[in-house]
Amino acid sequence: LEAEKEQMDEEKQKAEEELEVEREQITKQIEDAANERVKNEVTVQKKRLEDEKSEMIKKIEAEKGQIDQEKRKAEEKWVVEREQITKQIEDAANERVKNELAEQKKRLEDVKNEMMKKLEAEKEQIIENQDSIEAEDLKDTDIPLQKEQLDLTEQNLQKNGSVIGLTDAQQPDVHPILGSTLANLGYKRLHLVSSGQLGTIPVWNRNRIYRHNRARSMAVDKEKSMHLGFPGVICLYEDADGKLSILDGQHRVGMMASLREKQNKEAISSNATLAKEQKIFEKVLVEVYPFQESNGKVADEHAQEVFLEINKAEPIKLLDMPGVASSADRKVITEAVTLLENQYPSMFSPSQRCKVPNVNVDNLRNSIFGANILKRHELKSSKKLFDWLLVQNGALGERYENGRESKFIREKAWKKASSNGFYLGIESSWLYK
Repeated sequence: LEAEKEQMDEEKQKAEEELEVEREQITKQIEDAANERVKNEVTVQKKRLEDEKSEMIKKIEAEKGQIDQEKRKAEEKWVVEREQITKQIEDAANERVKNELAEQKKRLEDVKNEMMKKLEAEKEQIIENQDSIEAEDLKDTDIPLQKEQLDLTEQNLQKNGSVIGLTDAQQPDVHPILGSTLANLGYKRLHLVSSGQLGTIPVWNRNRIYRHNRARSMAVDKEKSMHLGFPGVICLYEDADGKLSILDGQHRVGMMASLREKQNKEAISSNATLAKEQKIFEKVLVEVYPFQESNGKVADEHAQEVFLEINKAEPIKLLDMPGVASSADRKVITEAVTLLENQYPSMFSPSQRCKVPNVNVDNLRNSIFGANILKRHELKSSKKLFDWLLVQNGALGERYENGRESKFIREKAWKKASSNGFYLGIESSWLYK
């Protein structure tokens, strides 16, 4: 029994060992199967993620392409709209200028016709009063007496050295302010006058607004070419009472005053004698147009005629043309723009060809007048116009700051406009709001 029991224990132990081996094998097989399954699932999951990633990339690229397409369409639309707005602005301004010029032309034609009637009447009067053979011959001829001939006749009778009853010695050769006369051409005189004396003469009341900043800027440029002197002439007008005013060249006179003041300060600070260049300030060529009573003109009309003749070939703004804008409107616009310049000095350029987003005083004044803003918005004072300009600037800034329009402006220009909070120089559509 003991032997059988011992044998049975051995067989039991052996069976348990075999069972343990089988159990380990089964456990390993289960683990291997589980690992294989996990591996397969990870592979499948990885492939699915790769597919989803590829799909997402395709979707993003499609959306990007759509956005780019919409952006291009928006840019093209904006370019078209901007061109349309620009054309509308130009057409409106041209139409207004055309109408105003037509009215001005008609007014000048009426003045011309009236003047010619008076010229003919004066011509007949002169002919009747002449007892010489020349007068009789002139009366019998059919050759029309041209305006220049009659002007010269009137000047000879009233202004020149041939004034009836006066000898050559009695003619005025020295002006109390301008000094000696270099030449008397009848319709104008030539003088050499010091720049200091010119600085005491006021600007004609209907001339372009004098701006000291412009005169100082001209002085800075002129310092580089002082050896050339002062090209051109300063044009003065002399009314019937002998009062002088500057018709053309007021900024050059201001430039001379700035140059001379600076050179005097430099000479005093360095205890040096004044430079030889100072001599050119003592002899500035001046032409004086005296008032002529012929043609039935009053003094201001004659001054206006001379002013227009001088500035025909110069870029004078419509606002500054005599007879186009009222003095009240010109004052309101000028004062409002000056207030705006004082608030945003870095955004104003002395050049009329300044780049965006800068503006030029004369261009802005003329644009405001050309857009008829005072009348359309019933702005009667410079303060109201200034407030209106600030409102337009704020609205334009909000539109550009919060929209996409800023992307169509050069980065440097946009940075300057945004940092200074001044947007009126970006575009001109606000003028016609």
